[in-house]
Amino acid sequence: MKRVTSRDVAEYVGCSVASVSLVVNGQHEGRISEQLHARILAAIDVLDYRPNQSARSLATRTPSNVVLVCPDVRNPFFGDVFHGIVESLSGKYGVDLRVGPGGADYDSDTVREAQAGNIAGLVLANPSHEVLATFQATCPTVLIDSPDATVSLDRVDIDIRDASRQIAEHLTSLGHRWIAYLDVRRSKDTFVQRREGLEGSLRANGGNIVATAFADELSVAEGSKVFLSSWQEWDAVGVTAIVCADDMLAFGVVGAAHSIGVPIPDRLSIASYNDIPFAQLLDPPLTSVTFDGQELGRLAGQKLLAAIQGDRSGNLTMQTHLQARASTAPAPPTPPAATRTPGSR
Repeated sequence: MKRVTSRDVAEYVGCSVASVSLVVNGQHEGRISEQLHARILAAIDVLDYRPNQSARSLATRTPSNVVLVCPDVRNPFFGDVFHGIVESLSGKYGVDLRVGPGGADYDSDTVREAQAGNIAGLVLANPSHEVLATFQATCPTVLIDSPDATVSLDRVDIDIRDASRQIAEHLTSLGHRWIAYLDVRRSKDTFVQRREGLEGSLRANGGNIVATAFADELSVAEGSKVFLSSWQEWDAVGVTAIVCADDMLAFGVVGAAHSIGVPIPDRLSIASYNDIPFAQLLDPPLTSVTFDGQELGRLAGQKLLAAIQGDRSGNLTMQTHLQARASTAPAPPTPPAATRTPGSR
């Protein structure tokens, strides 16, 4: 079906295209009669005319979109963030999405490309230290999940340290003392806080991280690969629980453990961060801390809208909640290598 244009509306009403443009852009007062204004509005409704927002933006130089720059659209968490931003800005701005080369994590070039457009605002989700080190704001900007950032920008963060405390207290209450941690090799505050917060909370409750491994990316395949290459060593030092930096890694760990006959949770408990929607569908369902990406995006969208309107509203930290599920259970009464000293590698 042919797209309805402003010329079609003008011909339907019997007026000039310029008059239609004045109505669409809210510039009609004092320039056309109220009767003509009403006829044009009626024609827009009858013909279902939808102005081309990109062309309108170019013509008026008034930006109609904001941009979300995020690390990896394969992670459902960022889909939830995007949905939350769209929901909060609906009817005000469209939301474009930018990701890094090949769909992986983004760099400073990705951010500069996003800034090159005629945009009303920018949201940077989970930016790296390298991105923040060279970032210069060219429009209202909000950061998501960048808890230690020192740049002067509004932020919406997650209470990562409390999330780590909840995981540590849950595992130690179940008797786990020898715990492995599966991290990701990214220079981002949120992942540093997850690891350091967990280490501190475990020590405070009688536990310890006795082994750490690093994944090169946040993916199910990478979680599986690192677990399979590390389990023999972890088993030898008596690990009874594994904490993963993100659910994507935990999914890989659970699948790999099944493949080599490691019973979960009878022999090995698994806990994680994020609690993406699929976490409760895993076998067994995954114990994870809820980050609520959609609410995070909604709050970020509200902050961005306020910033666009000239109101800097400061920083906000979202609380988290541990969802204890069947992937965690009491530690085995006599774990292998239990005589090893906690903290040994």
